[in-house]
Amino acid sequence: MIDQETFERLLPLAYQWAKAQEQFILARGAPLGPRQTADAHRVGVRDCSRVKVLVVDRIPLPDNKELAEASRLTHIITDASRGATIGHGIIIRADCWGDRELILHQLVHVAQCERSGGLEPFVQEYLCDRRTCAKFTVGSLEDEARRIAQRFEFHYTPKHGSWLNMAEMEFSVLTRQCLNRRIATAAELAAEVAAWEQPRNAAKTKIDWSFRVADARVKLHWVYPS
Repeated sequence: MIDQETFERLLPLAYQWAKAQEQFILARGAPLGPRQTADAHRVGVRDCSRVKVLVVDRIPLPDNKELAEASRLTHIITDASRGATIGHGIIIRADCWGDRELILHQLVHVAQCERSGGLEPFVQEYLCDRRTCAKFTVGSLEDEARRIAQRFEFHYTPKHGSWLNMAEMEFSVLTRQCLNRRIATAAELAAEVAAWEQPRNAAKTKIDWSFRVADARVKLHWVYPS
């Protein structure tokens, strides 16, 4: 555990390190993509255009040995950390780049920093918040970030084939098999669709694509260079 005297001595060093890291990320990081920008708006980030993301092999620890050891001891940044947010700069470990929940978690920290009024007050608020929690485990700011990030449910569309065509075909089957009559209420509609959906999912119904690449090369010849 870090005592009060050590905490107060390390706090200015932590801010100086955080300030240098934010400047480095903002200078070398990439701006948010369209999906990340939409996610940033969802979690309350005000200045999305300023946020930059830097992908690294390992989340950096402070050069100051005492500060680095304090960071490990409190589990704020360790050798196993997957991501970190410093002001409007986000660092993500390369093997975690595809983890959307992790990115959302970091974006919540960006929103918290904006809400605090800037990097310096956020660093103080965040570290004091972690210090009041038993063994620096979470704290209210971390708890908020986890809660908001886990609130989203992701549905990943297929990487191959036309997922839109798949959805349209499924709606066509639903219409013919279930919705081909009048259904009086929304509750009854939900029940009917659920009853239709369960055996279809249990059977793992698949789509048999009859329009093959060879057919496409003939019918859509202008798309395929010869």
